[in-house]
Amino acid sequence: IHEAEHKIAEMCSKMSDDTIVIISADHGHKDIEKAYTLLDYPEILECLTMPASLESRALTFNVKENMRKEFEENEESKKTLENNLEIQDEVFKDEFWLMTTEEFLSKNFLGFGDKHPKIDDFLGNYVALSTAGSIIRLETFLAEGKKVKKSTHCGLTPDEMEVPVIAI
Repeated sequence: IHEAEHKIAEMCSKMSDDTIVIISADHGHKDIEKAYTLLDYPEILECLTMPASLESRALTFNVKENMRKEFEENEESKKTLENNLEIQDEVFKDEFWLMTTEEFLSKNFLGFGDKHPKIDDFLGNYVALSTAGSIIRLETFLAEGKKVKKSTHCGLTPDEMEVPVIAI
């Protein structure tokens, strides 16, 4: 940080007085508090035509058309396992905002203007955005166990959405 400050000060000292330097970031970061894997939720996996993709805090799902209702219900309801342990998929509801791609696009999360012709293929038919310190690991049975980062971005928390702006 000190080296960066020194280089910025040196650069600014060489500029004319009518020059403004603006320093910012395109996003912040959020510490990861919980990491889930869809491999633990076969009832969700069976609804998908392919693995979830994009980012672990901004996921896209390709859900089978005949299973859209089951997918939405699985994301928001409790299920009991044979050994009477409950898994609460309400956690996903409290930590991720699940919406259809149409709803996601109507809220202008990707900005305004004409949408790219491939965006519907890219996003699938559902999007989930993290609203807490959680991620859903992007893994499959062929590639499971990847290390969880300590911090990441792409969610909707203030830590990720609000960034400082420095004007010199």
